[in-house]
Amino acid sequence: MKILVLGAGAVGGYFGGRLSAAGHEVFFTARGEHLKTLRTSGLSVRSCQGDFHVRPQAAERFEPITGLDLILICVKHKDTAYLLPELKEQAGETTAVISLQNGADSERFFIDAAGSKKVIGGIAYIGAALKEPGKIEHTARGVITIGELDGAASQRTEEIKRMFEEAGVKCNISTNIKKDKWEKLMWNVGFNGLCALTRLPVHPLLNHPPTRIIIKKLMEELVAVAHSAGVPVNTALPDKYIENTLKGGEVYPSTLQDVKQGKTTEINIMNGTVVEEGGKHGIATPYNELIWAAVAAIDESAGRTQR
Repeated sequence: MKILVLGAGAVGGYFGGRLSAAGHEVFFTARGEHLKTLRTSGLSVRSCQGDFHVRPQAAERFEPITGLDLILICVKHKDTAYLLPELKEQAGETTAVISLQNGADSERFFIDAAGSKKVIGGIAYIGAALKEPGKIEHTARGVITIGELDGAASQRTEEIKRMFEEAGVKCNISTNIKKDKWEKLMWNVGFNGLCALTRLPVHPLLNHPPTRIIIKKLMEELVAVAHSAGVPVNTALPDKYIENTLKGGEVYPSTLQDVKQGKTTEINIMNGTVVEEGGKHGIATPYNELIWAAVAAIDESAGRTQR
């Protein structure tokens, strides 16, 4: 396949790199020193599932690429508005568009630009970090879930699933991608903001009983909000997420990475979503409100805006 990865950071670089290593024609967009390194030395991934190195095509922006089969959107939400003109330009009649961004409803931003028929729901489950320009460290999981927005079965999702799995990436097909995205958001609201505030990865927080309780409370508030909004998330997931996260490799959530690197966080679309939706449905969310307010204050004090 011919694939454009918009945003070759930790997530886009890892999954796009796997596809490139499997022989697909992959185009990476990146900026600054990371882009320079991709062009001169390629991308190196130190992975818990096997290291690899690729030399993909890379640019800050490409001229229209003919015959694109797939566009993977992996930029931060704050950069979404900037890429919409490029997405509209690059998405051909048969191009599938998948967002691997955080959040419960990122697809809505791309339907107007690309057309609803081209957009497929997507979720990335991965622990990875861009350690330095051109170098990614992959420490946990590396799984994708995709699904048509209406829940229907389709040939194109089967083809994309096969492509990823032949490249060594487990890919699931969902018949309720909205529910699955809320369940992924549950992990994010439990760990991202708290890790950013403490400057700690996930395992120390889970091994410390008081913060472990906070993590579960954050997730349980999301469960209550989602159910009030008509999204049937699994009530057993908070305990399962805690158990499974402890079993896996260490994870440095993206919000922790953002705060350490002086970048704008995505706290508004994580804990902020729980607070906003809770307000709409009359559900109290004090734990999420605290995390959201504290991390948002870090952004504001540094002069960084969310969107």
